[in-house]
Amino acid sequence: MTGEHWVAPQHLESALQRFHCQLRGRLSPVGRWLCAMVHLYRPEIQALHQRRYRWHQQRQRATGCVSHLTDRRWDVICERPIDLMKTLARLSKQETKKDR
Repeated sequence: MTGEHWVAPQHLESALQRFHCQLRGRLSPVGRWLCAMVHLYRPEIQALHQRRYRWHQQRQRATGCVSHLTDRRWDVICERPIDLMKTLARLSKQETKKDR
């Protein structure tokens, strides 16, 4: 997603759906945790990527170049706070409603 080019949002969506990180040994729990977080926060990741993609497109149109893609000053373009406990509570409520 970074470096000399920027992946279009529609490509990221399918990559996130297929995302799987399988690690062996003592790092195995880290891989499972990472997979769970990516899938749990997929909508947020997609929204942030979309905002960053639009920002890069606007910057490229304004300047006529893509040097900002490798400029470390632009590493954080947008951010969004997350709260795992609130997210899990929201999902639990949604599941409870489905079961009724």
